[in-house]
Formats: sequence, structure tokens, C-alpha cells
Amino acid sequence: MDETFNQGTSYVPISVTRMGTFEQFGLGLTAQLRDSNWVGYVRGDYRTGENITGTTLNGGLRYRF
Repeated sequence: MDETFNQGTSYVPISVTRMGTFEQFGLGLTAQLRDSNWVGYVRGDYRTGENITGTTLNGGLRYRF
């Protein structure tokens, strides 16, 4: 899709494409230290498609009281 943006006396062309179809794969792991209130997790995702390729990784640590 092509559009134009009017900025005062100038026109700025804008081109937009849709993301299209993509696949996403994820894998995660949670763990708790034995006889402890510490809990942690880690998760990874991978996306692939015609107009996208990417990875993410996140994790966290929590103390329950």
C-alpha cells in the first residue's frame, strides 16, 4: 500500500507492506531451587516468514515470601 504524508508544502511518500503469514516456535523452562523460595524461568521464541525473521529470549528470577 502506498500513501503520501503532507508536511507543510512537502509530500513524503510512505510505503507499507503487511507482515503476511509467519510461524512462531517457542520453548521455555521453569525451575525452583530445592527447599527454597527461589523460582526462575527462561523462554526463547523464533519467528520466520516472508517478511519477518527474529528471535527473542527472556527470563526472570523470583523469590516467593
